[in-house]
Amino acid sequence: MNEALFFSMCSGLTTVAGAAMVIGRGKPLSERGLAAALGLSAGAMLFVALLHLFPLVWIWGSWPHVVMGISLGMLWILLFHRHSSPTSFESSEHGMRRVGNVMAVTVILHNLPEGAAIGVGFDLHKETGIALVIALALHNVPEGIGMALPMMAARRPRMTVLAYSLLAGSALPVGTWMGTGRWRDAPDVIAVGLMLAITVMTGMMMREVAPRAWMLDHKWALSGAICGMFLMYMIHVIHG
Repeated sequence: MNEALFFSMCSGLTTVAGAAMVIGRGKPLSERGLAAALGLSAGAMLFVALLHLFPLVWIWGSWPHVVMGISLGMLWILLFHRHSSPTSFESSEHGMRRVGNVMAVTVILHNLPEGAAIGVGFDLHKETGIALVIALALHNVPEGIGMALPMMAARRPRMTVLAYSLLAGSALPVGTWMGTGRWRDAPDVIAVGLMLAITVMTGMMMREVAPRAWMLDHKWALSGAICGMFLMYMIHVIHG
């Protein structure tokens, strides 16, 4: 196992660690608590998408890659909503199951190109790769929490929630493997992948997660979103 893949795997496991915190708690949240948690997840995801991932797009690509990534992302969202059953924005088990699935898919989608960026970063400069690993490890913990909370609210088995978090976290080393192999000489592919992930993350958070949190309790949802953005900002500042 090469160094980049090992560090990427460790970073991916922090997603599982975040989910394990929720699984270990066991007790379901109240509607206010769930609204705040979903708001926090949406705020954190939007911050990561727009202020962490978006600058990376310009490192690996340019305007054509941005346009292509947005187009593919919008197509993916359209297909997702066409082939998934709609549900009202409520705290029903079905609604929370859908939110959990959305969170899992968005984490997987952005972990793949992020993992590839780690692989390319290690190839270019070891310190660059390690910096990306640390930043993503810090971001992955609240993402794991945000993914597990609605799944637990939907009364999904704990092992199922853990399996979803492991699948989402494993997308990071898979992306790194691609970045150190197939995509090593194709940074434009990484740029398009990152922009696709940004589009899907933003679209899904605004269409699925944020409205459901707002309907549960808009004050707590807004407070959670602000806290999520502030948390990601502090992680960004501390990491430097």
